[in-house]
Amino acid sequence: MRKEKGSGAEKRLFSVLAFLVLLAGVSPAARPEGDTGDAPKEPERLRTRIEECQELLRADPKNARAHNEMGFCYYSLGEYDNALHAYTKAVRADHGFAVPHNNIGVVKMKRRDYNGAQESFRRAVERDPDYAKAMYNLGVACFRTRRYVTAWNCYRKAKKIDAQYVAEREDVGRAEEVLAEQLKESPNDETLRKIAARFERYKRDTAIGAAASTGGAGE
Repeated sequence: MRKEKGSGAEKRLFSVLAFLVLLAGVSPAARPEGDTGDAPKEPERLRTRIEECQELLRADPKNARAHNEMGFCYYSLGEYDNALHAYTKAVRADHGFAVPHNNIGVVKMKRRDYNGAQESFRRAVERDPDYAKAMYNLGVACFRTRRYVTAWNCYRKAKKIDAQYVAEREDVGRAEEVLAEQLKESPNDETLRKIAARFERYKRDTAIGAAASTGGAGE
């Protein structure tokens, strides 16, 4: 595991911030992405879609999007080996297609191969620097390997790319509860006090940004 620069106090600060803001509302930690949106939940419809993809691939074996879509359906069925196989074929068919790289990372996250997942998510954002989902997922994977500063930076980049997507994955209310519990247990902890102050600034800045995007703060 690569070491990150910074004092112990700084790392602790970033670690708790990352937990509070990056991961408080993430369940599951990362999700795959299909080419045509969310996969249907019914197994029968998923099987039908897989058959449709197979038909497309018989006509065009290098159809990367069909491979990726089939992998997405397999993942939704819990067939992770088949999903990984399909995603890998998608990558081979189109090396510049970022989505299957992200999806491979998701499967690796499911298997708790967090270092491997980081590699896949990095490949995704290298191919598409504006891919917010992959950037966010990279942050989650980094958090799992205690690379807290990198996790926080990935979170910030993802939010800059797509604030709405990141907002959907946040749970600021739960984060506030966790912080309050920690402060109650250790009210004189200077690091926690710094975190509380920074978290308040985060909430204020987020509220200001939301008001600006809607043209005002209300009546």
